[in-house]
Amino acid sequence: MSWLEQWSIQIDGTEINDGTNYITRIPEIWNVQEQSPILASIDGDYPAFIRFQPKEGQYTIITTINAHTWADFYAKWTTLKALLTPVAAGHVLTVQVRGMPAAKSVTIYPQSTMVDPISRTCSTIAVAPEPVLA
Repeated sequence: MSWLEQWSIQIDGTEINDGTNYITRIPEIWNVQEQSPILASIDGDYPAFIRFQPKEGQYTIITTINAHTWADFYAKWTTLKALLTPVAAGHVLTVQVRGMPAAKSVTIYPQSTMVDPISRTCSTIAVAPEPVLA
């Protein structure tokens, strides 16, 4: 069984790792995001630790578009581009690996996208203000 058959990657409910239309990887998907300690000053003493606050996370969404003709590539790219266009409400990235009891989701805001029509690959940088997959 290949990793394609094990991973479901969706944006706003559209599968982008089906192995037929798209093959997608997100290298940072299981990274533990950076966190900042929150401290409170205490007169005449060391600051007191309050909690850790997660910092925004970044995901690189690398998608290969499976297409045999230019028209097929363009149609699939148009669909993918709509999913990766920045919108105020953000997009929901959902990931599930075969065997997980439930899918995990995070709201992302795409910042930049690079498309290479020769290799038919799209790379998008997206930021997640609350980076933990929940």
